[in-house]
Amino acid sequence: MIQEKVEKGFTISRILRELRAEGYSGGRSILADYVRTLPARRAQAPAKTVKRRFETRPGEEMQIDWSVGRVLIGGVPTVVHVLGCLLCASRKLWVHIYRNERQSTLLEGLATAFEYFHGCTLRLVLDNMATAVLGRYAPNGLPVWHPRFLDFARHYGFEPFACAVGDADRKGKKEKSFRLVWDDFLKGSEFDSLDELN
Repeated sequence: MIQEKVEKGFTISRILRELRAEGYSGGRSILADYVRTLPARRAQAPAKTVKRRFETRPGEEMQIDWSVGRVLIGGVPTVVHVLGCLLCASRKLWVHIYRNERQSTLLEGLATAFEYFHGCTLRLVLDNMATAVLGRYAPNGLPVWHPRFLDFARHYGFEPFACAVGDADRKGKKEKSFRLVWDDFLKGSEFDSLDELN
């Protein structure tokens, strides 16, 4: 059972949770030690890279992004779009699953996230999604904001900030939370409906 879960790419925390539901009474350490010996786990080990860490004050920054994947909904493999919004200072996360990434979906999702957080931050960090950034101009690549997205930003009082093209590390806190959502919740799971998934 453990080998099968490792081959699916499940995290040790998730494997432990699922084994305990089957009656496992051992600890996490012994399970982790065993999992590290399995060939499938060694093959999955990512190369280590050094990242520059930076922190922001409470209320200063929120990172948002989409992540696309497939999950079984009603027994059918279904493409889903996960919108994640992360308060950088506290790492508090809001996640919702949608069927598309249209601008109306993005704005509805952000408004819902702001309700969940009881407000929004001073800066909203995002990548160059076409529903917010139409393109870039000038030698320094300043973003050309979508007018409707700018109106939305003015209404809620945040400054939009688009990451440089190809700079995935600028939203590293957000990217790590997507790994958690996929690895510890969505991967290998099945749902009856999108409502149940949410």
